[in-house]
Amino acid sequence: MTEDSPTGEELRTAAAHGVRWSAISRPTVEIVQLGSIVVLARLIVPAEFGRYAIAVIAQEVAYLIVAAGLGSALVQRKTVDREHLQTGMALGLLAGLALTALTLLAAGLIVTPIFGVRTALFVRLMAPLCLISALSTVPMAILRRRMAFRRLSEIEMFSTLVRAVVCIGLALIGLSGEALVLGVLAGSLATAVVAWISAPPPPPRLQRAAARELLGYGLPVSLASVSWVGFSNVDYAIIGARLGALQTGFYFRAYTRAVEYQSKVAVVMAQVGFPVLARTRDSAELTKLYRQMVRLLTIVLFPLLVLLAIGAPVLVPFLFGARWTPAVVPVQILALGGASTLVIDAVGTVLMATGRARALLGYGMAHFVVYGLTVLLVVHLGIVAVAIDAAVVHTLFL
Repeated sequence: MTEDSPTGEELRTAAAHGVRWSAISRPTVEIVQLGSIVVLARLIVPAEFGRYAIAVIAQEVAYLIVAAGLGSALVQRKTVDREHLQTGMALGLLAGLALTALTLLAAGLIVTPIFGVRTALFVRLMAPLCLISALSTVPMAILRRRMAFRRLSEIEMFSTLVRAVVCIGLALIGLSGEALVLGVLAGSLATAVVAWISAPPPPPRLQRAAARELLGYGLPVSLASVSWVGFSNVDYAIIGARLGALQTGFYFRAYTRAVEYQSKVAVVMAQVGFPVLARTRDSAELTKLYRQMVRLLTIVLFPLLVLLAIGAPVLVPFLFGARWTPAVVPVQILALGGASTLVIDAVGTVLMATGRARALLGYGMAHFVVYGLTVLLVVHLGIVAVAIDAAVVHTLFL
């Protein structure tokens, strides 16, 4: 599937098409996610969300290490042949199997003694996600190379709906944190199935030359993804170990509401921006496209973050119930961290698109180490102090 480089006009048209579909899919996805979380927050106690927050680390490892590394390598290359796709499938399956085994091992050796038996159960349930993500990596990369933004948006909406229905259905019949984990697995499986139908990959076959080319770019990105997994979850892990599952649940709700939901809206930079910028060979054109995308994100989302900070004392108890009131102040503080993270995500997209994987790795590792150390220093003061630390560190790294 060797392709010529698109012209600047073709790239602008593709970007506009992607933004239009993101404008349709993102509100739909966010409404479904928010609606499901409102329901689940009233069916499942906060401590279970705290245990789930630790298990989510396995989910992010599965996606970021396999999909971000191999998938980005396939999208970023100027040309991709059948050998690259076959090798990508083989490497993805090997990585998925290895990560599944490591996750199961870590559940017993690390998670159980630090976070407890029930959290370890959630981590074990999450382990198959590593293999499921590996199965969808190459088909999703093919769709992104084709800039098939409509199909990508449809897949995202479908998987979100599947996840919400499974989570709520299982919670209604009596499952607690297990409903959250199994919903994630169901949504990821839906993504893999539809991606295979939309862009069937060739059978896996490991070829040395293609593997060397893919790993030359993909390995630093995977390592950078490890640092991103650490950065985005080290606070949950430290709070869970030092303050317990209940406080982790409150902080998890605050962080996802103030930072991660807005980052999901910024998926336009990943789904639209990365494949478009990766195909842009003119630096002036790349800079122009990048600035337009960042401007769009900030104009749309910064006012929403301000409104969230102002309205959190009313919105959080109203939406999630009075028992989530301890998350209000962290939500207000973390809104600043959410604004910074939006633009940091955009910087990461440009570094990946321009092949600067080692720069991304250095930035990610520094962010992870500094954030982790500062959280360790302030966690004994409570989750409000951790929220202040997050907002300050993220803004400094911006």
